[in-house]
Amino acid sequence: MKNLVIVGGGVAGLSAGIFALKNGFNVTIYEKNSYVGGNLTGWVRDGLEIDGCIHWLTGTNKLTKTYKKWVEVGALENTSIIKKDTLFTSYYNGQKVSLYRDTKKTLLEMIYLSKQDKKEIISFIKAVEKFKLIMGVGGEFNNKKASIFDLFSFLPYLIKYYKLNLQDLANKFNNKAIKNLFTNFIGGCFSSLAMIITYATFSSGNGDLPKGGSKQMATKMQNKFLSLGGNVVYNKKIISVNTLNNKANFIILDDNSKVYLDYLILTGDAKNIYEDLLSLPIPKKLNKWYISDKCKRFSSFGVAFKVSVNKIPFKGDCSFNIPLKYKHLLKSTHIKLVEYSYDDTFINNGNTVIQSICYLNEKNAENFINLRKNYKEYLSEKKRIALILLECIECLFPTLKGKLKIIDIFTPATYNRYNLSETGSWMAFTFPKKTLPIKCNNVAKPLSNVVIASQWLSPPGGLPVSLDEGERAVKSLVKISKSVQIKQSKLKAVESSG
Repeated sequence: MKNLVIVGGGVAGLSAGIFALKNGFNVTIYEKNSYVGGNLTGWVRDGLEIDGCIHWLTGTNKLTKTYKKWVEVGALENTSIIKKDTLFTSYYNGQKVSLYRDTKKTLLEMIYLSKQDKKEIISFIKAVEKFKLIMGVGGEFNNKKASIFDLFSFLPYLIKYYKLNLQDLANKFNNKAIKNLFTNFIGGCFSSLAMIITYATFSSGNGDLPKGGSKQMATKMQNKFLSLGGNVVYNKKIISVNTLNNKANFIILDDNSKVYLDYLILTGDAKNIYEDLLSLPIPKKLNKWYISDKCKRFSSFGVAFKVSVNKIPFKGDCSFNIPLKYKHLLKSTHIKLVEYSYDDTFINNGNTVIQSICYLNEKNAENFINLRKNYKEYLSEKKRIALILLECIECLFPTLKGKLKIIDIFTPATYNRYNLSETGSWMAFTFPKKTLPIKCNNVAKPLSNVVIASQWLSPPGGLPVSLDEGERAVKSLVKISKSVQIKQSKLKAVESSG
């Protein structure tokens, strides 16, 4: 049985480990932290769990291939699925616009707000419905199959929104509340297709929430991996990979110990993998994403507040434009707020968590990472911004004044420290307009026994991408292993005949 070492116990690493065990490998995961899950994580503060990842999960409909794969790796095994009424709500000057599960309800609400935008509103909703049918977001489990007519009627929508980012799309509307819905969802520089596909996934019933959240999901994947005979070594950071004759021989850990191996899977930020661990140049195709002006990475500044459930004045995920006097202080344009009262596992003694999230560009994210080198100043800055956010939220919701308690603060430096993401990104890259998804080669050439499993190989990344990349990495290893066996058999045959 061949020994496979996996570096990193995130979703890609755990799924790779599970699929590798099922293909006959002896697998050990080396994880730098005291827990597995990577970005798929949560933690407890003041008796309340803070979910550090999931706001919606692609692959929650039981008839889809993705759901069955999540169950196979244990993530959704015996897990209830929570279906919220809205994906997201945007507030602007007393007006609100929601992306409801029922797209007709969204259509009517938007038209009620702005009859002059009716044509663009109808176009947007039709695009969502077309994607549900054609792209498999909903069509994957619908009895109706797309016809040739459906395909041709879909193309104009694909072409239109392929050319637009969310800021471009917002500019097509007159109503400011609707404009803000698009720019505040995930940021104006993202392709409008990203939002349309996400909404199509949600409204088709394939983008909901696992009860128990991110931490429980990661724990279930860990348990599945261990039940199949895998091994996890915690609190061990890899320093480098020793190579000879285009082959990895062993890894060196932070305690200077060596771990010998037959095959190696590396997970995480691909730039860290190539430059720091392998001392190899990033492949040109992949490097284009890193150096492109359009495909920027991003992170966020987050604060978790403890609050009484009966004091929460909104439901689900929502966003608000940051009042002008706070914008330059927060270095962001809007605040995203998430409350967790929909899941009773996140309620303790009548209290739950409200999270505030401010998205940050690369430059501002890197500033936080560099600031942490002066830890005292970093802590002071974290607290200062958290208090500004608190004041800002109380300004938006006066009924919350004096009702919120800060229980944790997390920054790009947090993601950088725990997950080794260079700029604190928890997804791969922004997915710009005029771009289609591509997968980069996962074999770390010229090394013959090293494969990469990472969301960074398939922008824009995310949990389902990490799941797929873990499986893809094992398929590549199986192919490599079979090739080695064939060569060895041929060599033995030659030696025998000789």
